[in-house]
Amino acid sequence: MTNYQEFVHQIAKLNINLEFKPPQKKLPLKKIESIIQKPLPQELFDFYSFCDGFEGVWQSQNQSLIVADEHIPSLEEMFGDYKKPKKISKSMYLKDEIYKLYDNPFWEQIWDDNFLNIEKCDPDTPEGLTFFNFLMNLKPLMFLNGDSKNLVIDFFDSQKDYQIYYQDYTDLYPLHLDFQTFYKILFQIGTTAHWFIAFFDEHNKPTWDTTVEYTYIQEHFPDFDIDILKNKKRL
Repeated sequence: MTNYQEFVHQIAKLNINLEFKPPQKKLPLKKIESIIQKPLPQELFDFYSFCDGFEGVWQSQNQSLIVADEHIPSLEEMFGDYKKPKKISKSMYLKDEIYKLYDNPFWEQIWDDNFLNIEKCDPDTPEGLTFFNFLMNLKPLMFLNGDSKNLVIDFFDSQKDYQIYYQDYTDLYPLHLDFQTFYKILFQIGTTAHWFIAFFDEHNKPTWDTTVEYTYIQEHFPDFDIDILKNKKRL
């Protein structure tokens, strides 16, 4: 079990302001398990037993400059008010009944009916319908402030407990990143320089320049161990 309270105490010297929401008295595990069809991963259980999300402001250690300002969702936000999304079907599309999906969680955040105009979500193919339903089942790890991109979670991978993705519209790029490492780095430097791109899969990453700005991170957070990112360390 991860002791987040102790870890936050250890990094108290950093110039950050984290406002933690108190955890729920009892986590709604049955509601969550009915949605993801498996137990809540222990790492998430530990985090949401410590807090129910938080607001964070990270200020440069050397300058009067805010370098990150983020919201980490509560458990209820992460799981879309504990609602199980309806699936799209070919007949729903042909009858122009997509509006019936608008009360699904994360419409216009993680998924959008405009995606159906993109080849990989083509409703005329079984593969397109499957992928669109897959997108509707993703959960937010966090929505990136001031960005159209997200960090999302697939809980339905049959080979593992979960997979974290960097989402850019309908493109998903897997990150070799676990919840515990994500939160522990986030506590220290927020989303500065989008450090998580250091954890892209070398064989499946965006075509744009994914070089991590290590110098920028070190400039603003000299006490942070930059080797964690350079060597993709697990914390």
